[in-house]
Amino acid sequence: MRDEIRDHVHRQWRRYAAAAWAQVAGSVGLSAYLFLRFDQHIVGHATFPVLANAFFVAYSFFVIDRNGVKPHTWLLSAVRFGAASWAVMFFYYCEVANNNSFAELPPIGLPALGLAVLCVAAWIVAGRAKGRALEEIGLDEVMAADLGTRFEVRDNQAVFHVDNSNVMLLCTIRLWRDHDGSIVSLRQQGRLDKRRRKTVACSLGDITRMRTTYLRRPRTAPLPGDSRRILKLSPGPALVFDSPRGEWIVSTDRAQDAFDAIKDKRSKFRKSLPGHHLGSFLPKNL
Repeated sequence: MRDEIRDHVHRQWRRYAAAAWAQVAGSVGLSAYLFLRFDQHIVGHATFPVLANAFFVAYSFFVIDRNGVKPHTWLLSAVRFGAASWAVMFFYYCEVANNNSFAELPPIGLPALGLAVLCVAAWIVAGRAKGRALEEIGLDEVMAADLGTRFEVRDNQAVFHVDNSNVMLLCTIRLWRDHDGSIVSLRQQGRLDKRRRKTVACSLGDITRMRTTYLRRPRTAPLPGDSRRILKLSPGPALVFDSPRGEWIVSTDRAQDAFDAIKDKRSKFRKSLPGHHLGSFLPKNL
């Protein structure tokens, strides 16, 4: 069963990989077109597109390979590849524009439209691949096949990721300030100052004293490692653990499943890195 699940996920990963590589190839191809069409007589201008595209291709290979066991990230990853593809092409277009007069600027409309259509198609393929890979696969199958997984968080428009090397919390959080600029609780008088996307991560080897709990009243807590960012926590099940960045409180309705997933990943992480210290889940005074 384990091999069957991994084979099923790998088949869908090929579709995600094809979608991601299509965006990379589209960006690289358009950069090459702009160079050959408008900068072909100036060899020195090739430095930027060659370096930028070489880095983009190398980074893409690394990310696509690592995402092979993390199907829950495929759609978001494809969207990020789309944004990166646009950025690489746009930055080189600016380079071409800087080396040509206004009258000689290359037309960008048709290439941009083509890349946009390619990106949308790639996102659809990646989204379908993600859905098919996770279709009818429960947590037991995910752990048996050694795949990464994600858990929805009740608050802060957040999601909690667990993979084979670390855990990650991605959330949109609010920064509240009082009139004097000090951070205040969401229950205290204050004004909404900022709303930002934030990501924090912790290695499996650094997780200690993990437990599940039930939050009985609304509360707030600082984001691990950043006391200026305030997390809103609603009543319900939660996963709690310590790390070098501070205490993590993940308010997910699947707290026990998240606990079991991390426990399973920690044991495999320890076996894959002999000698790597793993903190104990038990209190230090026992």
